[in-house]
Amino acid sequence: MNTIEQAEAARANVTTPSHRWSPLLIGFGGLLILIVFITFSTYHQATKIFGEMSKTHNEFRKTDELLASIRTDIYLSSILVRDYLLDTSLFGAISIRQELARSHADISTNLDSLERRFGKSDATAITQFRRELNARMAALDPIFGWTVKEKQANSSSFLRNTVMPRRERVLGLAKEIQELNVFNFERQVQRLRGQQEDFGGYLIRLMILSLLAGLLVAGGSIYRIARLERRTKEEFHRAESAEREMRLLSQRLVKAQEEERKAISRDLHDQVGQVLTAMRLGLGGLAQLRNGSVEQFDEALGEIKHLTEQTLRLVRDMSMGLRPSMLDDLGLEPALEWLSRDFSRRSGLSVTNEFDGVLDHLPEAHRTCVYRVVQEALTNCARHAKANRVRVVLHGNPSRVSVVVQDDGIGMEADIPVRHGIGLIGIEERVREIGGKMFCESQPGKGTLIRVEIPIPPEEKQ
Repeated sequence: MNTIEQAEAARANVTTPSHRWSPLLIGFGGLLILIVFITFSTYHQATKIFGEMSKTHNEFRKTDELLASIRTDIYLSSILVRDYLLDTSLFGAISIRQELARSHADISTNLDSLERRFGKSDATAITQFRRELNARMAALDPIFGWTVKEKQANSSSFLRNTVMPRRERVLGLAKEIQELNVFNFERQVQRLRGQQEDFGGYLIRLMILSLLAGLLVAGGSIYRIARLERRTKEEFHRAESAEREMRLLSQRLVKAQEEERKAISRDLHDQVGQVLTAMRLGLGGLAQLRNGSVEQFDEALGEIKHLTEQTLRLVRDMSMGLRPSMLDDLGLEPALEWLSRDFSRRSGLSVTNEFDGVLDHLPEAHRTCVYRVVQEALTNCARHAKANRVRVVLHGNPSRVSVVVQDDGIGMEADIPVRHGIGLIGIEERVREIGGKMFCESQPGKGTLIRVEIPIPPEEKQ
């Protein structure tokens, strides 16, 4: 990654860390779901227990009301029998008998309701109560056939020996049923208390679970925030370092540009300027010799022609160094052949070229990029590699073009070209502008290999 990419990545990491908050959002979302679950679960359990408590109280109250109604009917029937026996006449026997029948029917109906409430396990007392009630009604039935004398003679003993004992037995059975009702009620209350205790334990467990989840989320949040702050600081320092390197590289590039302009200016002044000055002086001397001997005039004219050819050659060499016209006129391969020969002539290094594949379809931007890559790579070989041989390989196909420049020089340490080499940075930036990639492989004492892969978009194919 070059300095520009480091700076862009650092800014992206500092300014757009939203994806790093996903674990925190998941943690807080899970905690919120847990709280909602606990709330609904607590509400459901509390509602269930409250409903069972209300149901138990209602069942107890209704059973107690049925028992109270039965006792009332028993007392009323006993009063009716007593009043009838104490009456010395036979008046009202039929109505009293009907009232006793209705009372007995009401008691039977209430017993049916009690039997449904208690169920089969507790129906023994009710069955005994019903049997005793029927025996009581059977014992009362003969009194309605007594005469007045029989009533006067038997009323007291019948009340004392039959009516009162049977009433007490029936009321005792009713009391047993009431005690059974109270027992069932207390048993239900104990069961509900057990549920309440279980519910309390359930609430404690949920509270502990919520506390642990909250502590986990809080700890994760603190750790995550601390880590984000640390990474943010690191990325910020990295961005600052990348920006400082960018400024240094920019200054070095400006300095290199000024040195290149200075070299061009010096070449124009020292070479082209001197030759033009010599031509001007030669033309002045030629004007003086136009009336002289023909031999001297021809000799001076030949020198001027030679100076003119030398000037043209200097201008052509400088133009080829800036941008060879054959790159546009003849194509990439002849331009690279000329560049290799000129580089070998000036540096003394042996340069071999290997071209294969389809190269005529390259767009102008790609041709220029490949030429500059080879030119900069050869310049680096001459300046830093201390190599003897350089190998240039160019391969093209309809979808991409690849360039390899390999030397047998001293090599370099890892990361040095990316961090400090202006030439390699320039190559990488130039290649990256048209969507390509540069790879640099080097080891001390084993030379350097620069490989460039440049894709060719379909719309740019010629």
